[in-house]
Amino acid sequence: MDAITVMRRESMEQMRPRPLSGAVVALLLAASLLAAGVSPASAAVDEPDHLPDFSACLGPALESAGFGDTAGLGAEQAIDCLTHYRITQGKSRFVFAPNDLVTRQQMALFLSRAARPAGVRLPDAEDQGFKDIVDLPEEVQDAINRMVELKIMSGASTERFDPGGRIPRRDMALFLAGFLEQADLGEGGTDITKVTSDDSLFEDLSGLPRTVETAVYRLYELGVTKGTSDTAFSPDAPVTRGQMASFITRALSHTNARPSGVTVQAVDTKVVEGEQIDVLISLRDRFHRPIADAYVDLFGVDLDAENPFDRDGTCSSSIQNLGGLLGGLACVIDHADLTTDGFGNAVDAVRIDDSLTLWAWTGAIDEEYDEDKAEARTFVVRTSKPPVDLEITDDMKEGASLLAFDDRITFTLQVVDRDGDPVPVRRTLRVASTIEANGVVKDSESRNYSTDSSGSLTFRFQERDPDKSKNDDVVTLDLDVSVSDLVVRDRTTLGASDGGGDVRVTWSQESAVPTMLRIVQKPVFHVASDEGRGAVNSVQAVLTDQYGDPVRGQRILFSSQDDLGVGEDRYRRHTSSRGIATARYQRDSEYSGVEEIGAEVVGTNIEADPVPHYWVNGYRTGPRRGLYILELDTDLNQFVTADLYAYAYDLNDQFNIYGVRVTLQEFEAAIEERGLTTLDVDVRSRDTSAVNRFDLRA
Repeated sequence: MDAITVMRRESMEQMRPRPLSGAVVALLLAASLLAAGVSPASAAVDEPDHLPDFSACLGPALESAGFGDTAGLGAEQAIDCLTHYRITQGKSRFVFAPNDLVTRQQMALFLSRAARPAGVRLPDAEDQGFKDIVDLPEEVQDAINRMVELKIMSGASTERFDPGGRIPRRDMALFLAGFLEQADLGEGGTDITKVTSDDSLFEDLSGLPRTVETAVYRLYELGVTKGTSDTAFSPDAPVTRGQMASFITRALSHTNARPSGVTVQAVDTKVVEGEQIDVLISLRDRFHRPIADAYVDLFGVDLDAENPFDRDGTCSSSIQNLGGLLGGLACVIDHADLTTDGFGNAVDAVRIDDSLTLWAWTGAIDEEYDEDKAEARTFVVRTSKPPVDLEITDDMKEGASLLAFDDRITFTLQVVDRDGDPVPVRRTLRVASTIEANGVVKDSESRNYSTDSSGSLTFRFQERDPDKSKNDDVVTLDLDVSVSDLVVRDRTTLGASDGGGDVRVTWSQESAVPTMLRIVQKPVFHVASDEGRGAVNSVQAVLTDQYGDPVRGQRILFSSQDDLGVGEDRYRRHTSSRGIATARYQRDSEYSGVEEIGAEVVGTNIEADPVPHYWVNGYRTGPRRGLYILELDTDLNQFVTADLYAYAYDLNDQFNIYGVRVTLQEFEAAIEERGLTTLDVDVRSRDTSAVNRFDLRA
């Protein structure tokens, strides 16, 4: 089977306007009991719902403009992009002044220059009657008159434009909304006039004209503008030149503006094996005008291909073996290739079976690709394994069994493959939540949600004390998750009561008491020695209460069956402010063995599960077969075998699973996750330059 199979789609004219397919959505579900008798808030979606599929800022548009005062800014790429489109030239050759405030005359000039790549039809410049602009340069006067005639901007009065006036964020929203209403809709963009906002997160828009509020929320849904905080838009705050660059470039991605030359991009660059991605190839001249009816060729190169091009720059057999994407020839412009539409774009749905690099280029009929001559653009698409499970995790503190009132808990639902790695797919989930306060149901909801393009969905809950006059209040949350084609795996701190997706947590105000003791040690082995002071080990006991918070001042007794090590009743330590007690001890012996180390809170029945510490014979070299791995330390890149010898490995070594070459990371994952713990080794040296061999086989 070819690595890529492509199905021709309808022409862009037939598809316009194309709605955004599945906006990237992160769900914030906040259920808060504010006081007795008040129902918790229901789900609120506070994320942009109409982000563009494609970008106006890619390829040559991201090349550095050379400004010396934009490095490290969040708007650096936006400024470079604006410069590529000749929307700005900076204050000088090397100075952009990103923190300077934008004036009304500058805004008119920026929008006038952005009009051409965005497809806004500029009328002839006609005097609009402003008497305070007559001394300005002709280009600025023309820009002001055109923007006002198009009703994108307006004057301060009938005879006054106020060219030096500052632009507040509220006006910026109005100007950009008016600009987008008249621009050509770009492939993968959303028509602003058809956007209806379902958000009301900004608390400082009340009292403003309805037109301002509508413009702000429409731009928010398009991903063009953001608030200055989670709840504030700051409508009267002035706009800086750097902020202006970000606003305009985000708006351009909803238009037909694309960089000069050939560009290629995709809706997704991470897909599941065998799924399709929408690929957009755009062609523009040096003035960013669309080039229609041009042939464009798209071919793929496997990421594992070592020499995709021959010495003369032509495609090698590794590319030819992939086959032409549309039934024609790869690396040749022929009549089976795509042609750009009237907007200078060509779109295809491409099936991806393997990770690869996609190449797009244009030329004359029968022209063959030559790396040394042809202009091409590339991007990498990586594949993941098919989805198998939906894992649920949370951010409760380790060792916690309860939440204190006002504590927030975040649940993350992630689609994963058989190895537990994230899979970037959208799945529809059924999520039901029930909240009870002191045994009385206060809120219950059940509805469908969708994971975002990364295969993830997030819920947050926070509960307050329903009655502060009482000291025994309890609030419980029951969260049930189901999905038709995946197995729900509970990986939360407490674990589901009956498996699957039934998760239950409790908020309480009971007094904190010591609850859990656990032992932590790094590393998990030492070489046994009687030289000098022998070998020194350090082990920690961590004590927490039922809320997962540290407990200080408690006496901890460490013990083991090894009299050469911790031994019995020799190490008593108090927990620190971090709830940690540390036993550091010396073992002066060359005898190997496994020391089981335990710990308990003196005067209580709280004990830690014992952990093994391996006193090994040393590091072995040479070939060995059928070794059983007792412990793997991925931080130190070492493991211990059942015969109590240690082995070290590094990136320079060779790793195999059942004879198949794998990476170091895959080798470690196989040991940790798949239970492959028997291996053959051929260790030449512990020196990092040596190439040792490790073969997992059972």
